[in-house]
Amino acid sequence: MSEEAVLIKSNKSDFKQGRARKVNADNFYLICECLTNYFNKNESIYYDNDLDEKLKTWLLTAPAEKTSKSYITKKINDYKNGITKREQALKTGNLALLGEEARFFIKSEADIEKGIEAAKHSIDKLNKSYIALTDAILYELHLFVCAIQDDNYKKIVSWIKQKRFRNKQKTYQVTLDENGKNALDYLKEILGSSNFNDTLTKAYLTIMKNK
Repeated sequence: MSEEAVLIKSNKSDFKQGRARKVNADNFYLICECLTNYFNKNESIYYDNDLDEKLKTWLLTAPAEKTSKSYITKKINDYKNGITKREQALKTGNLALLGEEARFFIKSEADIEKGIEAAKHSIDKLNKSYIALTDAILYELHLFVCAIQDDNYKKIVSWIKQKRFRNKQKTYQVTLDENGKNALDYLKEILGSSNFNDTLTKAYLTIMKNK
């Protein structure tokens, strides 16, 4: 694909991508991270310096993973867990619920209340930081990716596979029998969760609030 083709914005409302080298929500941030790493090491993506510069500029304004729904949801759940622990500590007077935090930062109930307000403020900021990956944004990166030479594109694909493998190693597997699986499916439906991880988090928060 020529440089001109990369720089032309589609007039189509659906920003339809080509068959090859598709960009979607699952690979967008990984592709951006890999391309950024290339430039941080002063390596070129293209055989055209002007196109390299145009991609660098585009990456500076591209949505970061920290603005993604999955990242924000995880961080918000972490803050909610913290709020629940602090509320329980206030209710019971048991600072041990706050673990190491109590030893170094919590001296009074006022400190706990400040922590709760700070967490709520952080949640509000996270919600406002969300940037949707629109079809237009995905399409723009798709055009850049389509212009990458095959050898460099293969390196990018290999890097993404390795990155995903490393990320997978950080997760945990739990074995359930049929009754456990049915129970988890039921909870997922009742709580309106997007996945099992979200289901367990919501169930935990509900139990802690009602203790």
